[in-house]
Amino acid sequence: MDTVGEPGKEPVQLKSGSHAPLLYLLIPLMLGYALGQHFPHVELSNAWLASTLAACIVATLAAFRSPRFAPLVLWGLAFAIAVTLASWRYYAYRIPTPPDLSQQPNREAEVDIKIDRVFAMRSQHLRIAGIGTLQDAPAHAPHLQGQMIYFQCWKDDPDAPVGRSAVIRVRGKLEPTPNDPDGFDGYLRQQGCHLKLTQASLREIVAPSPWLYQQFEHINEQWQAALLVGADSPRTKQLAGIATAMLLGEKTALSIEQKDRFIASGTMHLFAVSGLHVGIVAGLIALVLAGLCLPRKLRPVLGLLLLMGYVQVTGAAPSAIRAWWMAFFFWTAYGLMRKPQPLSALAGSALVVLLFDPRQLWSAGFQLSYTVVTGLIIYGAPLQDWLQQRFKPFRLIMPESQSRWQKLATWGVRGGFGLLAISFAASLYSAPLAIRYFGVLAPGSFLLNIPLVSLAPLAMTASLIAAVCGWVGLTPIAAFANHASWVFIAGMDVLVESFLKIPDGSLQLVWRWPGGGYTLAVLMVTAALLLADRRTPPWARFGVPPAMLLVGLVFGAELRHVAPI
Repeated sequence: MDTVGEPGKEPVQLKSGSHAPLLYLLIPLMLGYALGQHFPHVELSNAWLASTLAACIVATLAAFRSPRFAPLVLWGLAFAIAVTLASWRYYAYRIPTPPDLSQQPNREAEVDIKIDRVFAMRSQHLRIAGIGTLQDAPAHAPHLQGQMIYFQCWKDDPDAPVGRSAVIRVRGKLEPTPNDPDGFDGYLRQQGCHLKLTQASLREIVAPSPWLYQQFEHINEQWQAALLVGADSPRTKQLAGIATAMLLGEKTALSIEQKDRFIASGTMHLFAVSGLHVGIVAGLIALVLAGLCLPRKLRPVLGLLLLMGYVQVTGAAPSAIRAWWMAFFFWTAYGLMRKPQPLSALAGSALVVLLFDPRQLWSAGFQLSYTVVTGLIIYGAPLQDWLQQRFKPFRLIMPESQSRWQKLATWGVRGGFGLLAISFAASLYSAPLAIRYFGVLAPGSFLLNIPLVSLAPLAMTASLIAAVCGWVGLTPIAAFANHASWVFIAGMDVLVESFLKIPDGSLQLVWRWPGGGYTLAVLMVTAALLLADRRTPPWARFGVPPAMLLVGLVFGAELRHVAPI
């Protein structure tokens, strides 16, 4: 146990632990994917892989025979090179080479598409949009077989089973995805989707969506209806829309004005089912299972099944699947009587996600999620510890001798500094990529996030109770829970509106070079990892990443104009 000495010199340790062996596998894996993405036509021969594997074996034997620093460095270098080349080869195997669409005409075609993901649309009963895989390419372009495609088509039957994993026959205009780095087209190309089918109509359902997926979609519709119970005025309907977007990720439930307001304030993350949402639901499930006094080893099994059910009801967005995998590693360690390590769970979930779908590395959601959560673990948690130690009230009074109000004040100070540190870390590490993908920086958003992150769990808990009660027919309880949720959401909405009235509260920025956001985010995470040592002075550990962001903004970003909403 650390002794309490001079406040400013107390050591700071990572509660999560800085030891995550999977990082030694994850980092070269991502490097290999990056090489495979930028050099798609380079084929690695088996000789390259065999030689690196042999070098890794030789370095391993040398490290065992002489456990000194030089052999260990040699082994680490050989291992990193071997994993990088193997992942490069794996990426080339899993991801087809982008088709040459330079001579591809924009023409009408009839194709079969297996749906991988469905996007919510405001007129979702008559239209469907999503990403899928070409099962049957048009006769004039057989080389497009197996390529990913974005489609948007009309359907005659609003109840047609055209959800995930369905195969549909669609006729429309087939065209290449525009090479625009920004906007939705840029997002599609990052996902490996180089084709679009627009102005289309659904001709036939070749294979309907599986029965289980249809049941999850039906539950989603019932939950949306339950979240509207008691909304009998325009204001309550607006609040119900925000509740639906928060719990189920249905952004179409937000009005355009609401969406612009949350984007400008840097709080749009509240409406993407990700780590925050899955963590809140996982906490509620864990609380219920603990209250039922179930065996400790059984709780993770039941909890993960119920949590996966929630993920599937929300549409199984990639961000929700990533959060579920992190919960899997964390909860499994708890069930096996091991101390959960958030950094190890984060690395394990990223490794599994990238092995299943290498394209996720280029997803804005993947980059933002893992950058922010890594920042929370290796920067936010230590900053919280240091602030709580440095500004601990009544430190000269033994805890058992403190009065009730002194204990309450101590608890309030600890909680306040904890929220401040976590919110500041999330805003700090999300800034480079938020500018890259959204073109918005809200300098004071970390102060806004403190009350929002406090109110969001309360609102989501009430909304989840309302959805489940409405689903099973307990309508009065659902109405009561909805009104409780709307109270918290109304407070969040007022806070966001007030924040946007602050001069220069929201700025529109753009990086001067295309890779500015990526480079700065990687450098900030690297700096936090290198400084994650209890012997590092607090001014360096907690001052270097913000200084890096400030230098990057001054010399690498360009202000378009202030963007009040």
